[in-house]
Amino acid sequence: MTLLPIILVLLIAIVLLFFILRDLYTMSRKQKIFGTTIVFICVFGIIIYSFQKSQEDKKNYLLQMAFLRGETLMCKNQPINAKDFNLVTGTLSLIGKENTPNKNITYQLSECSTDSINSDHLQEQLEKD
Repeated sequence: MTLLPIILVLLIAIVLLFFILRDLYTMSRKQKIFGTTIVFICVFGIIIYSFQKSQEDKKNYLLQMAFLRGETLMCKNQPINAKDFNLVTGTLSLIGKENTPNKNITYQLSECSTDSINSDHLQEQLEKD
């Protein structure tokens, strides 16, 4: 699902490049510059999106590992731990366990943070990868 936007933008860039190269010798200088600019903007957008998605995925991975190690996460000012919640890896959500006060309460992992993954530590971890 995360590849869909990248694939769509890449297809648009390829189609634009095809039209640019097909009529390369009949195009004016302004049209060539405009087409090249559009392609570069698309490529730059893909690079920015991929980088941001990669950083978000790494943060979610670190949060998953912290939760599985037994650390307490803070989600919307609510302490979340493995005793009361289950981690659903397919949707990256935390769901309250049966027979607990948190039964059927759901939090998205992206809404959570932990003390061990503060911004400095997270930045160090992300830079290692």
